[in-house]
Amino acid sequence: HLALPPATADELPELVRNQAMRESSAVTEDSLLDFVPLPDESGDRSVTAMALAHEMLDEIRATCTAAGVTPKRMVVRPYAATSLVTRLADPADGICLLISRFAEEVDLTVVDQGNVIYWRTVQLPSGTDPDAATDTLLVELRRTLMVVQNQTDGTPIGRICILGDAQTHDELAAKIADQLAIEPHLIEPFRAVAPSIMATFVA
Repeated sequence: HLALPPATADELPELVRNQAMRESSAVTEDSLLDFVPLPDESGDRSVTAMALAHEMLDEIRATCTAAGVTPKRMVVRPYAATSLVTRLADPADGICLLISRFAEEVDLTVVDQGNVIYWRTVQLPSGTDPDAATDTLLVELRRTLMVVQNQTDGTPIGRICILGDAQTHDELAAKIADQLAIEPHLIEPFRAVAPSIMATFVA
């Protein structure tokens, strides 16, 4: 997340790259960089910037080539999840927290009016039993709720969505409802994808 001085849309790309290079040694002149402007009523410009090393891009392209497909775009996971949820679920007032689990990683994405305003990826301990992993995730959820309230002048998260099937995430959903007093919504992403689209991916 970068805070920039007031600038026009044409000036943003150069400002973002310069600021990203100053704040992260991992970002260089050769890095592939993209950004998303964030709503800001103060007059300043705030963006979320993402960088991709050429080595990683080469790995992605090699994997796609081996699978016989050609990538059209690279989408950052929190933005992909947000796009899916806003298309599948009825828009809700207030701020929504999306939970997306990938093996031992969990993306926690905070969305306000369709805009990603905050995200973090939680690494669960390797080899942890399911109950301990759920308890660890609940601790991280509480931390995320506190951070978001600080960033939004006390506005709480009003909705939690879990991406996945009910059978896999029923215990997590129950504990969230019990301990955080928010009834989570379960969204099964693969059931919502048209069979023709799935066939295209498989092919």
